[in-house]
Amino acid sequence: MKVDARKAIALAKIKMSEGEIERLQKDLDEMVELFQKLLEDEEIEGFEPMYTPSEALNPSRPDKPGETLGESWLYLVPRKEEIEREGKKGVYVKSPRP
Repeated sequence: MKVDARKAIALAKIKMSEGEIERLQKDLDEMVELFQKLLEDEEIEGFEPMYTPSEALNPSRPDKPGETLGESWLYLVPRKEEIEREGKKGVYVKSPRP
């Protein structure tokens, strides 16, 4: 397997010098080689796949419906108003001031 550093750079939309590209290509080649060696050397048959790196349970709370804010937060939403400014008519957003 070969990873093309130039393609990765293009997908990431970053700019790199030729020297940086060469170093990145070398690093990617070494990583792929390491993974291939690990897969060849280690016995991986019979293991269940891990979906997370730890066995910790999800510490989040259960999703139960509760009290809502109602309309008490609407003052935060900017309002659109049709305003005439400097002889130009248009729709402007008027945001609330603290």
